[in-house]
Amino acid sequence: MFFSHVIKGQPQNMGLLQAVLDKKIELYDYEAIAEDIGDPLTGKLKKRRLVAFGRFAGIAGMIDTFQCLGRRLLASGFSTPFLNCCPAYMYYDLDDARRSIAEMGTRIQSDGLPMGLEPIVFAFTGKGNVTKGALEIFKLLPHKFITLQEAKEIKQMAGPHNCVYGLMVEQKDIVQKLNRPNEIFDVKHYRDNPSMYESIFASNIAPVCNVIVNGIYWDQRYPRKYISPPMFLVSLKGHLFDSGLINHILDVIEKQDCHCEIEECVVRPTANGISHKTVLMLRVFSEDDSKLDSVVKKVDMLLSVIDSAEASMQHFDSRVSSTRSKGLNGSKAVSVNGEQEKSVLILGAGKVAGSCAEYLGRSKSTTVVVASMFEDEAMAVATNAWRGKAFACDLSKPGGKLSELIEEADVVVSLLPAPMHPAVAMECIKMKTDLVTASYESDDMRSLRTSAEESGIAILNEVGLDPGIDHMSAMKIIDDIHSRGGEVISFSSVCGGLPAPEAANNPLLYKFSWSPMGVIRASQSDATYRRDGKVIQVKGADLLASAEPFYAWKSLNLETLPNRDSLAYSEKYGIESANTIFRGTLRYQGFSELLHVFRIMGMFDVQKTGSATWYGTLQNLLVERGFGDLRSFILACSGGDKMLASRVYDCMHWLGLISTPVSATVSDSSSIVKSFCAVLEHNLQYKGNERDMVIMHHDVQANFDDGRTENHACSLQLFGDDKMTAMCMTVGYTTAIGTKLILDGGITSKGLLLPLSKEVYIPSLDLLKKEGVIFEEYIHIVEDDFDAAW
Repeated sequence: MFFSHVIKGQPQNMGLLQAVLDKKIELYDYEAIAEDIGDPLTGKLKKRRLVAFGRFAGIAGMIDTFQCLGRRLLASGFSTPFLNCCPAYMYYDLDDARRSIAEMGTRIQSDGLPMGLEPIVFAFTGKGNVTKGALEIFKLLPHKFITLQEAKEIKQMAGPHNCVYGLMVEQKDIVQKLNRPNEIFDVKHYRDNPSMYESIFASNIAPVCNVIVNGIYWDQRYPRKYISPPMFLVSLKGHLFDSGLINHILDVIEKQDCHCEIEECVVRPTANGISHKTVLMLRVFSEDDSKLDSVVKKVDMLLSVIDSAEASMQHFDSRVSSTRSKGLNGSKAVSVNGEQEKSVLILGAGKVAGSCAEYLGRSKSTTVVVASMFEDEAMAVATNAWRGKAFACDLSKPGGKLSELIEEADVVVSLLPAPMHPAVAMECIKMKTDLVTASYESDDMRSLRTSAEESGIAILNEVGLDPGIDHMSAMKIIDDIHSRGGEVISFSSVCGGLPAPEAANNPLLYKFSWSPMGVIRASQSDATYRRDGKVIQVKGADLLASAEPFYAWKSLNLETLPNRDSLAYSEKYGIESANTIFRGTLRYQGFSELLHVFRIMGMFDVQKTGSATWYGTLQNLLVERGFGDLRSFILACSGGDKMLASRVYDCMHWLGLISTPVSATVSDSSSIVKSFCAVLEHNLQYKGNERDMVIMHHDVQANFDDGRTENHACSLQLFGDDKMTAMCMTVGYTTAIGTKLILDGGITSKGLLLPLSKEVYIPSLDLLKKEGVIFEEYIHIVEDDFDAAW
C-alpha cells in the first residue's frame, strides 16, 4: 500500500506496474482511494481523493530548503542559524522538526542574520496543499509577508535583519501574453492557451527573491519560469597542471569576461613513475553568446597546440540554437555523464507517433520534440518519451516556428501525409538536418537526391511496415541467395494490417488503425506486376476488382490486391531477371468487392454531396446515373450479382447510411469521399480490448548453378495488445529504429536512402526482434526434377 503513481500512465512508472503484475502483487494505491461527491453546479458525480500527501510534501520540502539555504550561504561566506537545520528525514517526527525550526527562528529574531547579508526573501507560488504545507513550516520563523513592490524596496535595506520575508507570487506576476505586456491577465485563457504566453519570472521575480518555493503544476506546455544564463560545461582530461594548460585556459576565460566555476577536479598522485591524467569539470557563464563560442574555439586550439598535455575536451552547451545543440565544428554536445545529447523532432501526432516517441524517448540523453497543429495532441504524444516536449505550429508551411524546430533537431521524423514530405525535406536540406519518413519515396523526393547529397544529410524513406519491414526482410533473403551464387526467379511479397479474427465483426471485415482516406487512396492506385514472365497492369479503377484468394494462412480467409508498381523494385532488389515479381496487400475475402461497389456508386468521388443528409446524397448519385430507386442502383453497381447487392445494402444499413426513419447527416458537404471516410472511421474503430493483427509473407524461389532450386517462405504474424496496436509497433518502432541508427552513427550513408542495404536492415531487424517482431522462415530445397514435379 503506497503512492505508486502508476495510475497516471507515465512511461517512467510502467516498469513498476509491470513488475507488480508479473509478481501478482495486490496493490492498494493511495491515489485511487476516493469517494464520490456531487458537483453543486452540474450535479454530476466526481472523485475526491481521501488520502493526499501534498501538505507533507510541502512540509518536508521546506525543511530541506532551510538546510540547503544554510549550506549555500556558508559557501558564500555567511554563517547563519539555517546551518542548524537537519534534512527532514533525520527528525524523529513532525513535532521534533517543528521544535528545531522554532529554535532556529528564535536565534534569528534575537541575534539577527549576518550584517552583510541582504534581506532573505522566499517567493511562494501556488495555493494548493504543497504550498500550504511549506508555509506551515515557514511561519515558524520570524517573518513578514510583503508585496512585490515592497520586495523591490527592502533589497536596499541594510542589515542585520531579524526576520525573513515571504512573497506570495500570483500567476500574473510570472507570465504575460506574447507581445502584449499591458493586457489584463486572464488565468483561464492562460491555462487553455499556454503557448501564447511568455515567462517574465526572470525579470520580475528572480531579482528580488533568494529562495523560490514552487507549488504550481508545470509541464512542457507552459513557459519555463526561469532559464539559466547561457553557459557550457567543459570536461577536460589530461596533464593539465604539469603542462600549464589549465593556466592558459583560465586566462582565456578571464580575457573573454566570462564567469567560471569549478564543478569537479580529480587529481591522482603519480605512482610507480606513472603520471595520471587530471579530470577537471568547469562551468563557464556569459550573457554574450559570442564570448562563450570564442572560449570553446580557443580552448580547442590550445589543446592542439600544447601537445605535452595530451588533453581531450568534451562540452555540454545549455544554449538552444541549432549550431550549438548539434555541437560546434560538427561535433555532438555531450552530457555530464558522457552520453551524447540528442534531439529528435517528430512532425505529426497521429496514430503511430506515440510508439515512435516512446521508443526514441527511452534514452535519458535524447529529447523528443513533438510538433502538431494542436498542442494537446502533441503533448499526448510527447508524454510517451522520458524527455518529451510539445509544440503547436503550422506544419503545412515551412518557415517560422517549424523552421526553428528543424534547425534545432539532430534528426527530423516526418509522420505527416506523404505529399507534405518534400517541403519538409527541402527545409531539412537547408538546415543540414537528417530526415526519416515511413512513406513511399515519391518523384518529388527523388528530385532532391543531389541536394541532399550536397548538403551532407541522410533522407531515409520507406521505414515503416509496408513499405519498410517488407523491404528489409525480403532483402535479407535475396542478399543471402545472391551471396551463394543463386538467382531469384520468382518473388512474391504480401502484407496487411487487419483486425484479429475475433475482431473482424462487421460487414467489411476491417477496422482502421490508420487513416481511412489513406485506405481509399491506396485502393485506387494503378498497379503493375509480372507473373510467369508476363507484365500485368491494373488501372486504379479496376484494382479492387482484381483481388485474388491467398492461402498461406489456412485458418484465415484472405485475399490479396496488387500494390502499386512492383516492377519498380526489380532493380532495387537486384531481381531484374525474375519471371514473377509481385507485391500485394492482404485483406479478408469480401472486403474488396464491397468497396469496389461503393466506388462505382460514387462514394469515392470528391464532388460535393449536394445534400445535408446521406439520403439526399444517395438520391443525387442514383439520379445522376439514371436510376429510380436505391435497390436497383445497388444491383446495377454490383454487376447484377444479387447476393453481392444484398451484402452491399446490409453494409450500408449497418454503417447508418440508409437508416430510417431519420436519414443520417453528412459530416462534410464539400466532398462525398470525405464524408464517407468519416462514416468509416466512426463505425470501424477498435473497441475495448479488441486486437489488431499485422501479417506479412514472402515467397522467394531461386535457382543455383548446381541445379538446385530453393523455395524460401518467410512469415510474420503479430497481434496488438492492451498496450499497443500491432500497426503502431511495426510502423512506429521501425521508423524510430531508423532514426536511432542515424543518431547513433549506425547509418553513415548520405543522400536519399531506402532500407535495402545491410547497413540498415541487419541492425533494424535485430532491434525489431527484441521488440517481438519475429519472422518464421522456411527453406525447401528441390534437388532434382522428381522433387520439382512432386
